[in-house]
Amino acid sequence: MFESGMATVNRALNELGSDVIGALADAAVDQAIVLDRYDIVQWAGPGLCRRLMASPAALEGLHINALLARFGAPADPEAQAEALSGGEVGMLRFLDDEREETAFKAVVRSIPPQSEEGRGRVIVLMDVSSIMEQLSRAERAREAIEQRLNIDIDTGLPNERKMLERLLAELRVDDAVEGQDPVGILLVEVMDYRQIVDLYGADVGSEVLQELASTMSKALPEGQFVARLKEHEFGVLFPKVTSRQALVSTAEKLTQVLSIEVPTDLGDCRVSTLIAMAEMRPGQGSPDQILNNARIAMGWRDLPRRAGQIRVYEPEMRAALEARSRTYNELYAALDNDEIEPFFQPQIRLNDRAVVGFEVLVRWRHPEQGLVPPGLFLEIAEETGLLPAIDDVVMQKAMACLGQWHGAGHTDTRISLNCTGESLRDPAYVDKLLMEMDRHSLEPRHVAIEILETVLFGDAKDTARLTLEKLQKLGFYLEIDDFGTGQASISHLINLNADAVKLDRSLVRDITEDRPSRLVVEATVALSRNLGLATLAEGAENEDQMTLLTEIGCEYAQGFGIAKPMSFEDTSAWLTAHLAAMHAVTAKTA
Repeated sequence: MFESGMATVNRALNELGSDVIGALADAAVDQAIVLDRYDIVQWAGPGLCRRLMASPAALEGLHINALLARFGAPADPEAQAEALSGGEVGMLRFLDDEREETAFKAVVRSIPPQSEEGRGRVIVLMDVSSIMEQLSRAERAREAIEQRLNIDIDTGLPNERKMLERLLAELRVDDAVEGQDPVGILLVEVMDYRQIVDLYGADVGSEVLQELASTMSKALPEGQFVARLKEHEFGVLFPKVTSRQALVSTAEKLTQVLSIEVPTDLGDCRVSTLIAMAEMRPGQGSPDQILNNARIAMGWRDLPRRAGQIRVYEPEMRAALEARSRTYNELYAALDNDEIEPFFQPQIRLNDRAVVGFEVLVRWRHPEQGLVPPGLFLEIAEETGLLPAIDDVVMQKAMACLGQWHGAGHTDTRISLNCTGESLRDPAYVDKLLMEMDRHSLEPRHVAIEILETVLFGDAKDTARLTLEKLQKLGFYLEIDDFGTGQASISHLINLNADAVKLDRSLVRDITEDRPSRLVVEATVALSRNLGLATLAEGAENEDQMTLLTEIGCEYAQGFGIAKPMSFEDTSAWLTAHLAAMHAVTAKTA
């Protein structure tokens, strides 16, 4: 006789390892059948008995085929025979009366157990229909999630995730092909998209996107991969670019067809686009890199943004952007490392050449590059928000230098601080000045505030204007810098009540050789005098210019003809030497 049914099944299951039945061992015991060598049922698990609504005794003695017939006719008799005869895992399906599959599907595992009285088999017959239905639902859910992950809801186009996936496939190197054509991408930016949404609403914004997606798909060859990448950005993939001109021609065609109007309750909404393009040969970069290259071209600041414009990425763009990034990082560190310092350019009174003050300029003493002029970093500092911190450092150090000069007896000198509109709109700016002056025993009359003409524009309640009025009341000297190059009107000069104007070097440069230049300077000096303003000429390069400026009536000057901008130590030495020279001239003429 066989071992007891349960012991036989357990012994057989030990041989299953990690296959499907082994993973479901507990349930498998409940669904098992023990057969003898003639496939006659010797024992049936309680789970099968319950399903067939039969007692164990009723099932014992049946042939396996007779038992299985109680589930219905086999959908595939040959498959059933194969599943029952081998040791592999098989799947049984049964038909109902209409010859359609019923919900019952069974996993079969035929196992030869050990027996004292001859060999038989154990059949594990497990209903997996519910499991398969769950798996089917899970698969459908997975497909739905995959759809949402890869498809843009507004337009029905693939999204950036799918674009990156396609780019990855196209940028792989094909060993069988040498000199593969580059992969190309066009980025189409919807200009002023946020303004469209703010003005017309989100529904119109979606209509604009849908219309653009439809128009683009129709204009391009069938099968062209088009995706919506970001809120206001589409991408078009070109797996093989035979020539840059071909890509440009496609971009030009798109700029024409994408100039559309979308009707709204507020009137037609005109839509304009800007296109950027980039290319990359397979194996030379990543999907992210080619996308970023195109976006670098799209945002390139040296090109004006115009509707219908096509921008082409060049490697120099990335190199310049990386250099700007390095400069920013190093400049940020420079503030911590005390590498920012003031330089001083002397300002003299023309009629006696006495020093009246110093314009404060900024320099960066780079540990590797040496002295860096402001033209190489101030623009980056302004764009990245570091300029106020630099201005504060320069102001504090310049105040300390002026305090030392006053302590050495040069009490008639003042410093001129360049002040941006951003600084003037800082509520703490005046307090910062006063605090530093108190620290070095200085007074407001010892500090001139230089502003550009553009700061004059704005409402009378503009914070910058109110700050200037407060500075004037406190006694600070106020100069209008680079006068003659901006758009300040006479009324602005009158209302501001400044103390002086600085004539821009472009007006001064040619006054000794060019009569129109001289006439402009003469008129400006006369106007300033009539308004009660002093004049200081920038860019005085030689004695002839300074002599002529004196004759015209200009009171003050600065420029390389007097001295270049210098460090504090060099300025102190220059000041001592200049005063000694003046004393020598005075003694000689006495």
